[in-house]
Amino acid sequence: MSVLLARMVGIIITLCYFQLSFAQTSKGVLFLVPGTYHTPGQNAFSDTITQTLKEKGYDVYSISSVQPFKEFEPNGLRLLDEAQSWYLKKYPEKKTPIIFLAHSAGGFYALHAISQNPSLPIRKLIFLSTPLNGSELADYLEENYQSLKPLLKKLGLSGLFELTTSQIRSFLARTKISSSVEVYSVGGSQPKPETLKEYRDARYLSLICTLASDKIPRESDGMVSFESALGTQAIIPSQDGGEIYIHRITDNKADLDHFKQGMDYKKFSGVINASYIRDEQKRFYSTLLDEVDP
Repeated sequence: MSVLLARMVGIIITLCYFQLSFAQTSKGVLFLVPGTYHTPGQNAFSDTITQTLKEKGYDVYSISSVQPFKEFEPNGLRLLDEAQSWYLKKYPEKKTPIIFLAHSAGGFYALHAISQNPSLPIRKLIFLSTPLNGSELADYLEENYQSLKPLLKKLGLSGLFELTTSQIRSFLARTKISSSVEVYSVGGSQPKPETLKEYRDARYLSLICTLASDKIPRESDGMVSFESALGTQAIIPSQDGGEIYIHRITDNKADLDHFKQGMDYKKFSGVINASYIRDEQKRFYSTLLDEVDP
């Protein structure tokens, strides 16, 4: 009986060793941060994206606590609480580096979370289709539909107006982060459909993105212009009084519209060439991490 017990203890110790070894030798933790368009409590990123990033050697966790259309700063605190709680349970020694890969408005949530100086080894922040210059769509609503503001606030959609050019400039100006964090920006785009068949083709902007893109007078993913995603006019102050350098990735963009950049291709029912979404997600996210974290 004592021999059997000793063997069982030995097996348990071995399993714990391998589990700890994996946790400490992973390339890093990659937090995926959703933006405005997602369902709270659910993973906003496809299994294709998660699996692709895991195969690159990362421990991947998708944030689910941020609320759609809510203000940047409260969502940033929600994000920080969730990320910190999960990370410290799994990596109590805090030696495994952290990367935030944030889509759309999620980039602003992540930026605010980082500005709180959490005692976490945050190394990099990747803005993906985050309207760093401001959202042309939000500017259009601000200019033409002021009367909707009270209604949108009652519906819990007040965060939409935080995406205007003036509001984003104000937010960035007061949100200072450590100069030790490397910041990257990247965007995406797709061509507009011109025929009925192309409207159903995954290789072109979806209907809602096509309609929205009419208010964006430049290359875009249907919601955010490529120029704004790169943050060509954005200034992020550092906590030491300087300015954060933004590594703008211009040679590798997501050939997907705003929604296809994160959603599972299986959710696009009735779409021609839906597998293109899966394949492009694999290509884009894999090459993105090769460039950002070689």
